Amino acid sequence: MTANKISGYTIFCDDLRQEISNKLTLVGCYYGHLNVAGDPPINIPKLCIIIHLVEPLNERYIDSRKELTVKVLASWLPREQSIAEIKLPKDRGSEVSFEDHVPENDRVSLVLLPVIISPFLIPSSGIISVRAFSGDEVIKLG
Repeated sequence: MTANKISGYTIFCDDLRQEISNKLTLVGCYYGHLNVAGDPPINIPKLCIIIHLVEPLNERYIDSRKELTVKVLASWLPREQSIAEIKLPKDRGSEVSFEDHVPENDRVSLVLLPVIISPFLIPSSGIISVRAFSGDEVIKLG
């Protein structure tokens, strides 16, 4: 693992369900493209965006990190607008504890950020992307 780098990925799907056993069921996952029938504008009943964020928790990294903002962007919106925005404070993950046998450089925080938009209007063809912003750094998450 890279000791001082945030990474992650995003899954887009039709529905997200929380199970009693604390598992998630993802329904209708999109692979590569979100294709819908018909010409835009199209209103789909629900779009679920599941953002997985992996962040190092070693001491060297924690001392230098900044507030993190995760944004869901769409190419049809003006640059300053986003579909969704989640702000994570600088001291995030400080309450996480580890077993003594986990080496410091292997300690990470795994954060799941579900975004559910219902209904979701697609006004034109375009691209939906997910980015995290930390200071001047832009992290591609999907």
